[in-house]
Formats: sequence, C-alpha cells, structure tokens
Amino acid sequence: MMATVQEVKKAILKVAGNPEAGPIAQLAQAMAEAVVALDEERPTREKRVVSATEKRDVSPQGRE
Repeated sequence: MMATVQEVKKAILKVAGNPEAGPIAQLAQAMAEAVVALDEERPTREKRVVSATEKRDVSPQGRE
C-alpha cells in the first residue's frame, strides 16, 4: 500500500529539516502529489496475439 499525499509531504519536510519557508516548504505539496501519482499509474498491458492477421502462402508454388 502506498503512502498518502500527506504522509509523503510529511516525510519530505522531515528530511529537509521541517522548513517553514523557502522552496522546499513551498514545493512539498506538489512533490508529494507527484510521488503518489507515480504509484497510481498502471502500466499498460501488452496485448497477446492469439491469431495471425495475415495469411502466408506456404505451398511450393508460393515460394517461387
């Protein structure tokens, strides 16, 4: 289970020394949202080909 936005924000601020002003304090919310969004993205699954869409001529006459 992934942490919530608020949990990630709290961790970012803690690592940065709990700033009350400055760029880290200003960007902590956006950083946390970006981290949580990474976990929410689901990779696209590959589509398995179970039947060919083309037909090949394997007869001796088709090899000429």
